[in-house]
Amino acid sequence: MADLEWINVPTRPRTAPADDPFPSMFRALPKAARLPTLCLAVAAGILLFQLVGFTHWGIGAWVPFMAIWMLPKRHWWALVLTQIATSLMYGMLISHATGDGDNAFLGFSPGPVQLFLGSFVHPFTNLIGPWLMLRAGIRARDAVSARTLAWLHVAAMANFAVPAFKDVIYVLYEGRIGDVRGYIRGFYSALGNADDWARLGEFYISHLMGGFVGLMVSVPLVLWWLQRKTLQGNGMILRHAAFSLLPIMTLYVGLSLAAKGLSLAELLRLLLMVAVIVFAVKHGWRGAAISAFATSCAVAIEEHLGGFSRNPIWVQLFIAIVGAVALMFGSALEELRKKNTDLLRMRDDLIDLARRLQSSATRTVQSEERERRRLASELHDEFGQTLVALATQLQQVSPLLQATGGQAYVIALADTAKALRKHLTSTLESLRPAALDELGLYGAIENGALRDLAERAGLDYHVELAGDGRLWLQLEDATRVAAYRVVQGAVTNTIRHARASSCRVRLRLEARHTELCLLVTVDDDGIGRVEQMTHNHGLRGLEDRMVAMGGVLRLRNLEPGIRVHALLRQSV
Repeated sequence: MADLEWINVPTRPRTAPADDPFPSMFRALPKAARLPTLCLAVAAGILLFQLVGFTHWGIGAWVPFMAIWMLPKRHWWALVLTQIATSLMYGMLISHATGDGDNAFLGFSPGPVQLFLGSFVHPFTNLIGPWLMLRAGIRARDAVSARTLAWLHVAAMANFAVPAFKDVIYVLYEGRIGDVRGYIRGFYSALGNADDWARLGEFYISHLMGGFVGLMVSVPLVLWWLQRKTLQGNGMILRHAAFSLLPIMTLYVGLSLAAKGLSLAELLRLLLMVAVIVFAVKHGWRGAAISAFATSCAVAIEEHLGGFSRNPIWVQLFIAIVGAVALMFGSALEELRKKNTDLLRMRDDLIDLARRLQSSATRTVQSEERERRRLASELHDEFGQTLVALATQLQQVSPLLQATGGQAYVIALADTAKALRKHLTSTLESLRPAALDELGLYGAIENGALRDLAERAGLDYHVELAGDGRLWLQLEDATRVAAYRVVQGAVTNTIRHARASSCRVRLRLEARHTELCLLVTVDDDGIGRVEQMTHNHGLRGLEDRMVAMGGVLRLRNLEPGIRVHALLRQSV
């Protein structure tokens, strides 16, 4: 198993068990108590976040959205009933706080239609966004990606498009446009003016963008919390937010209040956008989530203190654009970083694998050369001695055979012995060039069997040597044999196919860093072309040997002729 330690097996992100969709804080409870307890928590969360009375966000929208998204559809009925009950309770609290319950329907609602639209329709519209997320195959506990956040934006927009339209019908029926902040019903203006449709359009967009911004700045933080155990660097991101982002937001609020009504305020908001994008670039989607939330809080405080004089829709659009761009940009960068990390790890694995394969191939070649050397030695010792003994015995019996008229048999046996010796010499040369051991690499190429072969073919044969002579003593046996085989194969090809008149061999040995580099070049002036040698089996054998030795073999056309160029590397 130790040999397999280099393999990195990708693991899927840890998720909750498929049969337990409840958050971890509820799993310690008995199964029968989990759903009722979660419904009570959802109701408390909705009522609690209604206290945050800034018009530009519906921050409490994440509570039913996340609960519906996390739980299977068989539990959605309980969440719908919870929202209906919470909405009724919320209406009672508003009525009690404002004193409007004396003439109200059921003591707290302006009328039955408003009650139906506000308390019974809205919980069902909250199912749209989670249904879209699940329809897209995205679960709340899945690893957050750019696709997750893109679909979250789509789901958030769809989730509040219908409720915002419902709110328009509500105010049309009531005859006045109003809003609720912090359990206070107010800010009313009566309908019946020429600009009613423009005001209703602003009302629709404001409610739509308020819900969208609320989900956009809160849901990514909730997803971060759910997946905190599988994500690294959470503490570092929070520290950077505390020491860099928080001071920037504080400075922004102070300067924007001081520059209220001036063009400097718009410039400060652009600089705030830059800070958010930079934080998203540095920390990915988590940095974008926390910076978008911080920006929303800063703008909310600025609005609350009277620093943001523009229409609330501009506040919402500013936060929506900054948050959406930061989230998408940060998530895309984080995915690119992950892919880059995976690619780097795969590259390292492939490099390590290539080194292992190279080392294995080199050992195989070295083992093959040792076996060739052993076989050549045994053939030389056994068959060579046998042939010598046969020749000696033929000489001894030759006078006797001549006297009896058997001279022809002696001659035939002698010719057979010579042929056997010739074939044995050829076989020994193919197994292991004896000249390499007797003369060395340069001597074997310059004065060995290759010169005899070239001169018998009528070639003008030249050998050149370059490099530090002391380095030649450091060449390993496998490297010397590989270089010799390159020259042997090139010269043989020239004799058989090139119809050349000359052949030049150059050997150059250099020390480069921790390697010895042996360059072998063989040129001829024949008629051969590289394109004609693609199916040459001898060439393929040379290429395989070069690859196994970690070398390179290249062919190039000359005018005329072909150049065979080989580079062999050997660690010092």
